[in-house]
Amino acid sequence: VTLFDQEKVWEIHDYNVAQAAEQKGMEKGLEEGIRVAVSMLRELSLDQDAIAQKLVSKFALPFHVATEKVKQYWGQ
Repeated sequence: VTLFDQEKVWEIHDYNVAQAAEQKGMEKGLEEGIRVAVSMLRELSLDQDAIAQKLVSKFALPFHVATEKVKQYWGQ
């Protein structure tokens, strides 16, 4: 006697794969949003610290991560 039949096992597997793909897509979208925000705020002549503060408030990032993202995308 088995706990799961094969169909149920595949259903669980497919669900987990879909969740992983969705998470990856969300992370990619978040990263693109951060990149665009840095670019736009730089065009508005905000300095790096001000942009980092905006990323903290709009994307709920820790300040040190926001600072790294600003440095990463500053020249793009």
